[in-house]
Amino acid sequence: MPGLFAFMLGQLEISNLTAIFLALVALVFVGSFAVVSLQTGELIKPPKND
Repeated sequence: MPGLFAFMLGQLEISNLTAIFLALVALVFVGSFAVVSLQTGELIKPPKND
């Protein structure tokens, strides 16, 4: 996947600054998701209807 992503960046000729910005946005999104998961004590998964 990283190889495909790098290939896409090369094809689009995105500047390094834009690539870094997109990476930071992705990190913030994943980070916030991890924080919510830790606070709720579980990963997001389908509710069990017992």
